[in-house]
Formats: sequence, structure tokens, C-alpha cells
Amino acid sequence: MSNLRLKSANGFAPSGMAYTDPRTGRQFDGYERSVDGAIQMIIEHRRRNPKAYPENEGQWFEFTSVKQEFLRHIFTKNPSLFKGNSEMVNPPQKQNVPAKCSCGGTIFSPTYCPTCAGQRINGYKCDGCGKIFGI
Repeated sequence: MSNLRLKSANGFAPSGMAYTDPRTGRQFDGYERSVDGAIQMIIEHRRRNPKAYPENEGQWFEFTSVKQEFLRHIFTKNPSLFKGNSEMVNPPQKQNVPAKCSCGGTIFSPTYCPTCAGQRINGYKCDGCGKIFGI
């Protein structure tokens, strides 16, 4: 997926831009800040949580990388907010999904590579227990 660009470069969406941090589960409602302000808030949150985001994993703190991760999340919920969304490539379809988890769960959600801003699936998470299976 190429770099995502909002139609309103740093504006607000009428429905907000809710985002949930993938490692801590912290929810950002997206109503109180501009896009750049929301990115700064996410980065600050990650810096305050070194157990979930060790300092040696710099991509989680890099503004451009976090912004693309954030916009990719928003794009899946409301593609009409973006320029050229008809040209966007959909994320790859499920492949190598486990048939069943050790907890008995059979429903899995994809996890995405953080270093390439979510452009490729790097595993699946059991919706029942949260166990992650890499591919």
C-alpha cells in the first residue's frame, strides 16, 4: 500500500479517528486532536510504556512510521477520508491461518508488520485467548 494521504491534510473526521494501540490496548478517541497531534500523543504514550515498547524498537517512535500506521488503521474504517483511495491496494488475504488454537479458538485476526507500516501480514492472533501465530 502506498503512503496514505487524507483529503484534509491535518483536519478532523466528522466521525473521529479512533485508534487502539496494538501492544497496550490504550484507546484514543481521535476527537480532541489534529492528526499530527494524535500521532504525537501515540508516540508519547509509547515512550511512557517501555515494557511494551523497548527503546531499541525505534520504528514505534518514528513520526512518519507511526503516522502511516495510524492512517492505515483509519483507512480501513473510512476510506472516503483519503485521496486516491481507489488506487489503494487492499491488504493481502488470509494465508497460512492456523485451523485451531490450543484454547479451542477458531477465529483469528491478522497482525501486521510494524516496520513496514502494516503493509504485510506477519501473523495471526487468536480472538479467543490472544495467542499470536507467526507466518
